[in-house]
Amino acid sequence: MNSFRIIGNKKAQFNIDANMFSKSVIMKVLYWLNNDFVVQTTSHESQLLVELESNNDTDWNIMKKTISTMLNDFQMREVIEKETHDIRNILYVKAFSNIDNFTEYDTEE
Repeated sequence: MNSFRIIGNKKAQFNIDANMFSKSVIMKVLYWLNNDFVVQTTSHESQLLVELESNNDTDWNIMKKTISTMLNDFQMREVIEKETHDIRNILYVKAFSNIDNFTEYDTEE
């Protein structure tokens, strides 16, 4: 996220480089921002211009940090998911592969 511009108490703009963050990561962040802001986006080449408008006065310095944290958090989650996808699938297959061999126990004894 770069060029964070505050436009009055209720509006701010910033750019997100789509080469740094995947579309999925950006959309997740914008989804969570929808709870508190009207979100408008415009794309130009690899840059996404995001404009936030709030109904309330907003501490934009805190919001800037929050958005940056969210972008990095969702990016890291995506990296971890990609790196552990095959291992997770192997564990699922192993966990459910011998389901017919389970022994039934009478719990009333």
